[in-house]
Amino acid sequence: MATLRSDISQSKEYKSFRSTISRKRVTMHHHDDEIVWKFYDHGPRDVKCPLIFLPPVSGTADAFYKQIMALTALGYRCVAIDYPMVWSHEDFCHCFLRLLDMLSIDQAHLFGASLGGFLAQKFVEYTHNTQRVKSLTLCNSFTDTSIFHSTTPMFALRLMPGFMLKRMIMAGFPDGNMEAEIANSVDFMLEQLDGLDRDELASRLTLCTLESYVLPEKITSQAISIMLMESLDQTALAPGVREELQKYYIVAESNILRSEGRLAQLKTGGQFPFLSRDEEVNMFIRVLLQPFRGTRYSACADGASTNGAGSASASAGHSAPSSPTIARAPSSSSSATSPAAAAAASANSAPAPTPAPAAAAAAAAAPSPARNILKPSDKPLIEEDDEYDETL
Repeated sequence: MATLRSDISQSKEYKSFRSTISRKRVTMHHHDDEIVWKFYDHGPRDVKCPLIFLPPVSGTADAFYKQIMALTALGYRCVAIDYPMVWSHEDFCHCFLRLLDMLSIDQAHLFGASLGGFLAQKFVEYTHNTQRVKSLTLCNSFTDTSIFHSTTPMFALRLMPGFMLKRMIMAGFPDGNMEAEIANSVDFMLEQLDGLDRDELASRLTLCTLESYVLPEKITSQAISIMLMESLDQTALAPGVREELQKYYIVAESNILRSEGRLAQLKTGGQFPFLSRDEEVNMFIRVLLQPFRGTRYSACADGASTNGAGSASASAGHSAPSSPTIARAPSSSSSATSPAAAAAASANSAPAPTPAPAAAAAAAAAPSPARNILKPSDKPLIEEDDEYDETL
């Protein structure tokens, strides 16, 4: 791990997180490789459809500490993962599916930032025959790795020294003048990057640049709630990437909605709004997950507090956020929702939607999603991560 020196890593909130929430470690085998997962799993264990965070290429599970602290205080179960060393999107999806099975998670709500959003989409594709995802939040993400075109051959990434790999990732970081909160988020993510070893960096860059794209029909054909979360200021994404993502999930053609897409926009926040605008991000998440309350797909324990978004902020010791914008995808019979204050009120007061009788009967009769069951001898052991003992 890198030496802690950024304002965020020196904050009381982050130190409290590190001292109170343990990171887990599990090892599994895939082909001839040993796959090591490191992750946080915090919140009520009786929640079987938790919220799972997938970090950007430069980050670890710690990048989502603000979401874990605030949302678990409100009764949500949150899982945040570090990426294991895998070398293809299919291998990632296969091993991630095994991890979910090992944690007895039949279905989940995924929040993916940048590379994490792309991998989340690939996982939804991978499990399209046995749906494992109920909602998908894509934060400053993309649908096609060609935007990271590199002249470096894939095999060469494994041979390059660590400082060159870090330089390739840092090329996408914003620079110049920026707000203090955004600058702090960049410093913290640079610190996260500095803590990754050469093989981890090579694996992540391979996943970022390996030629692949999302097949939207395998995602929009499923009953998945989708939210695109965008910072409208400086990010690492090239022009047109945001529009391409909206075309996949938001734009309607011939008055037929492609998916239950929502657009959550933040005027500012930079590449890492989950750090720089955490209160707004947390509120957007709660709005998206509200319709699942009271069902077996809820990420929040029954009877947990349903106070307003300000409660989540208060639990983390912050003031109330400014009003971002959230809108449901356009259709012939609906228009954009009201600003965030109305959205938050809806999330706090509206009951979970009641399914139609036929739909309810079908849901009751439907079998549970197929699971990639492990043999008893293959089941990995969840352990505390003893290597994670850095003095704060």
